[in-house]
Amino acid sequence: MVLFYFSCVPVFAFEEPTDKPIKSNLDNQTITMCVDPNWLPYEKINSKNEHIGIAADYLELLTKHTGVKFELIVTQSWADSQKYVQQGKCQILSLLNKTPERSKYLNFTQPYLRAVVVLVGQQSTNFISGLTSISNQTLAVVEGYIYLNYIRKNFPNINIILVDRMEDTLVAVAKGNADLAIASMPVALHFISELGLSNLKIVGNTDIINDLRIGVHKSQPKLVSLLDQAISEIDPVNIAKIKRRWRQVRIESGTDYVMVFRIVLIFIIILAFFLYRYFILQRFSKKQNALNIELQVANQKLTYLSSTDYLTKIANRAKIESLLKREVARCQRYLNSFVLIIFDIDYFKKVNDTRGHQIGDRVLIDIANRANSVLRDSDFIGRWGGEEFLIVCPNSNINGAKVLAEKLRNNFCQLNIEGCKVTVSFGLAEFRIDDSVEDIIFRADKALYQAKDTGRNKVVLESDIT
Repeated sequence: MVLFYFSCVPVFAFEEPTDKPIKSNLDNQTITMCVDPNWLPYEKINSKNEHIGIAADYLELLTKHTGVKFELIVTQSWADSQKYVQQGKCQILSLLNKTPERSKYLNFTQPYLRAVVVLVGQQSTNFISGLTSISNQTLAVVEGYIYLNYIRKNFPNINIILVDRMEDTLVAVAKGNADLAIASMPVALHFISELGLSNLKIVGNTDIINDLRIGVHKSQPKLVSLLDQAISEIDPVNIAKIKRRWRQVRIESGTDYVMVFRIVLIFIIILAFFLYRYFILQRFSKKQNALNIELQVANQKLTYLSSTDYLTKIANRAKIESLLKREVARCQRYLNSFVLIIFDIDYFKKVNDTRGHQIGDRVLIDIANRANSVLRDSDFIGRWGGEEFLIVCPNSNINGAKVLAEKLRNNFCQLNIEGCKVTVSFGLAEFRIDDSVEDIIFRADKALYQAKDTGRNKVVLESDIT
């Protein structure tokens, strides 16, 4: 967003990378570990009692680097994990902030992840310029998180509602049981998307920064220096792999300079023509009014032709891409969301090859008309290329867009032009706070390819990608 920037940023000191393991007397030793069981994308204990997330991937790298093995001790909540390490049932906590209270029983490595902490509220909530601006509002906080003591100490007037899990804070706000929730930016975005809480948005920043480290029980003093050395020397290539796994890859697309030159040349020719025409109009003052009207009509036609697909009469690629860029900028400014739908006519080449291009053209026209009859007034549709179309659904979430896509798919199945029937495959992606146009197109395209690879004539969400 324009208001906030976040990233699961590794804060390793990038020295000369090495792939050699560190020699120590802790080789092959097993260290018991407790984690936050529900804190994605940072970490989670899944249904198979496995540790997953960014922290899990880093610890796997540290195992390869140091020879130390980490054994997960399953807990039901973050509060339980902290109790376990205090009682000696586990020797490390995989990811947490350093505090004076925790320093009584833990030593800490250098931080290896950093993220800002934000406030989440309903869509109707006005912007909040920090914790100092909270007045007569309730704030949902996870019991055991460092935010709790910090807020109680520095902002005693804030009304706190305690919950057991991170997602409970957001659900409480979505249902109106709390006015605000506090969370790390990546975690808030993950749960809002995963739980489909479309009535929530990020409404403010805080002065809290999460500097996340490994906490080591004081009974293991040598382990801290070993892990610190490994964190400093870990190969940045492996760090990049972790980032790609837990955050979508940004694809930078090149500029087609040949196409740009052609478009510029066409507009220069058209502009020269109208400038010449305007000069003639000035010389014939008696016809000036009539010819000016003619010029206005021609300009309107030019604008229409430059933004409209000649066959289907919907937005062409340049126009729909422009609308998509505008929607991304709008959502980044006002903290809103939208869903991108890409759909493609299955085996369309076969239609052209066996039934002829005239039938193929009629299929494309009918698809565009049917889509326009189903879409909301606020939705945008354009022909992306060939038999591929793109729909932008503002102020929508992935579940609502899926219903729309299924409605379109069923409608398209009814198409019958001189015995020619077609099916259509769909890929859907929901806008994320740090998305570019290329990012969301990439995810929707991947979902479309999965729809085609798994049988076609179906709707696939980005979350369904395997």
